[in-house]
Amino acid sequence: LVRLGVHAAPELGLAAHPGLEPTLNRLWANNGDYISRQYAGTSAMKGDFTRTGRRNFGGMVNDATYSLARLWINTFRDYFSQAVLDFLVGNHAAAAVFRTLIDLRSREPDQVRQMASARETAVRTSVAIVVRDGERVQLACVVQSPMALDSLKIAAAADSVLILTDAAVYVCSYCDRQQKVSEFLRIGLSVLARVQYGAYITDTRTPQCLDPSRNHGVVLSFALAPDHHSSSPGYEFESSLAATQPFVSSADGEKLHFIACKVATEAQVVMQHTPDDAESAAQPTLKDSEQPALVRLTRLENQAPDLLTECLCSAMLSLKLAHGDPSSQFITDAPIISVAAAKQSKTLVEKMTTRLHSALWI
Repeated sequence: LVRLGVHAAPELGLAAHPGLEPTLNRLWANNGDYISRQYAGTSAMKGDFTRTGRRNFGGMVNDATYSLARLWINTFRDYFSQAVLDFLVGNHAAAAVFRTLIDLRSREPDQVRQMASARETAVRTSVAIVVRDGERVQLACVVQSPMALDSLKIAAAADSVLILTDAAVYVCSYCDRQQKVSEFLRIGLSVLARVQYGAYITDTRTPQCLDPSRNHGVVLSFALAPDHHSSSPGYEFESSLAATQPFVSSADGEKLHFIACKVATEAQVVMQHTPDDAESAAQPTLKDSEQPALVRLTRLENQAPDLLTECLCSAMLSLKLAHGDPSSQFITDAPIISVAAAKQSKTLVEKMTTRLHSALWI
């Protein structure tokens, strides 16, 4: 101010302007807070001393809170922040960042690759165990399922495998630790009555969980034979998949059961048996007892879940046409669990947990 010639009394210094020093201190402290939030995730330490020139109890409490918050952020959020910064400067493509937007938990750089490798093993093992001889896999992908008939609520985020063959649809619950199929459901295409696909919102904690395009699934409705045991034609269940009272009815009044599947949103693995032409070129001497090779469909794996479910429903419709004339409402595009329905179904405890989760991540 002296150099600019606007100081009223240079010999008095800042004392000539009683409100100037507190204003500059607040400006300096606020600027430090904004910079600190960029690299540390919290406001700057000792902000009370910068603003007032002395420490107080409230400032010490704030510093303790900031220290705990920085420990949490540096442990669980640094990788996500670094991915965003790399995206802003052009080092990463948008797809690499979107993979981290499912939630804001910590993720090692190679965790997605390890998850994809484990899920590929799950798909291959499930196909080898449950698919009957002579059936060709048209599409197999990783899903999450309640693994219970007539239920939409997914209690645990365990992986399941959805397998579509030229004769049936399989839903398998896979155990990663034991590397085996713990239970499965087989629905013959002849008894598959309806397929519904649409938004499947099972979590409301983050905006990414509320995105219908990233939270998609299918509901398979089917009719039970009078004797619905594992030996019944067209329908087979093992382990805890017991039939309950159906509440879905077809157009002709037939009672239907259903099972729901939500397509995995990250580290997706999509596989199918090699086509006939590729198989004949690669393995010209393939025997009848041998199974064709499973190959990954990387183009479908990189698509959004809503596009993958559309491809899955399209394949089911084509196979259903080959087995007979399906009804006009065989494929239905409607939300399974909409955003509004998911929010209304939350209990008080879940709402409090969501608020706490949001507060920790702000």
